[in-house]
This record gives sequence, structure tokens and C-alpha cells, in this order.
Amino acid sequence: MARISTAVLVLGFPFIVFAQTPSPSDPGSASTPHQRAVTGSGDQASLPANGGGNPSDASSPHQRDALLAPGAKISAADFVTKAGMDGMTEVQVAQLAVQKTQNDSVKKFAQQMITDHTKANTELMGIASNKHLIAPTTLDAEHQMVVQGLNDKSSAIFDTAYIRQMVMAHDKAIALFTSAKASEDSDIAAFATKTLPTLQMHKQMLTTMQSTARSANESM
Repeated sequence: MARISTAVLVLGFPFIVFAQTPSPSDPGSASTPHQRAVTGSGDQASLPANGGGNPSDASSPHQRDALLAPGAKISAADFVTKAGMDGMTEVQVAQLAVQKTQNDSVKKFAQQMITDHTKANTELMGIASNKHLIAPTTLDAEHQMVVQGLNDKSSAIFDTAYIRQMVMAHDKAIALFTSAKASEDSDIAAFATKTLPTLQMHKQMLTTMQSTARSANESM
């Protein structure tokens, strides 16, 4: 069981910092680089000190491929596919976090992810339907692996693994939606422009949580 080391306030509610115990599983047994990046234990599961905001620091081929260069263009069909798949993944891992975490701050963050991303996913599905574009309705194997990797985490390291994954996911989403703001499709551009501030707010929440946890660890 994890030992509670200290408690600090994040976003108006306690953020509990745990002294982590090693995962019983061997991180080397992960079958792919992407799985090892998402499901790593020990030091790999610690909150990243740099906040994970630099695209060059992407830790897996999937993440590097997904981060779009500034000014890159994306078609409406590709945006619907990528944003839809990522949005569904965010909701599923947030639902998992609500069930698995024992940390009130992580649970409240996850509940906000469910609310915000469910709303965005529903709106995106409506746009896709009106344009006769195919929106994903189930996760592909790679995104299922993300969910399963977090599901396999012990309670001692789940919170840091979840926050780490959320940083990576929001870096990816912000890059995608920033690109889509310049879409030639006015509906896609409008949706991206409206949704981007919410994604940036989520990233700021994550940055604050990481910073507070790091400061607490340094003071121990």
C-alpha cells in the first residue's frame, strides 16, 4: 500500500502526494515502445519534471507522429478521425480514474474530463454526421492499449501514470486543435477554435498539479 507523505492544496482541494511503491509488473515486459511509455512503473511513472510540453520529448512513435508541426494543415476527415478517437480515449481513461484513484483531486479532475470531453465528442459527432464524414465509435487497438495499460496499474502508482498520460494527450490535442483552427472547413475551424481554450485549461490544471507534487516531493 502507498504511504501518504504530505498533502497540499491544488485548485482549492487537497492534492495528496504518495510515496510510491514499485509495481509488481516488469516494465520491460510491455510489448511495444508506446505501451512502455504509457505503462512504465517506478521512475517512469513519476510526474515528468518538464511538464511534457516539448514535442521533441515525445516518448513513443505514436505520440511523435500525432504531434503536428506549427502551421501544419489537416483535412476535415482526418481531424474528425483523430479528435474523435482521442476524445473517446480521454473519456474512458477518466472513467477508469474515477473508479481507481483514492485521491480526491485526481477524481475531480477526471470527472471534469468526462464532462468536457463527452460534450466535445457529442458536438464533433454532430458535425461529422452533417458532413457525411465517418467518425470513430470504438477505440482502435492502439488506444485500447492506453486504457488497458492504465487499468493494469496498481493503486500505488495509478495517479502519476494517469497524470502523465493526460499531459501527453493534451499536448497532442492542443497541437491538433491549433492546426484545425486554420481548416478550410468553417465548421471544423469554428469547433476547434471554441474547444481549444478548454484543452488549454486542462493542460494548465495538469501543470499546476505536477508543480505542486514536485514541490512537495522536494520538501520531504
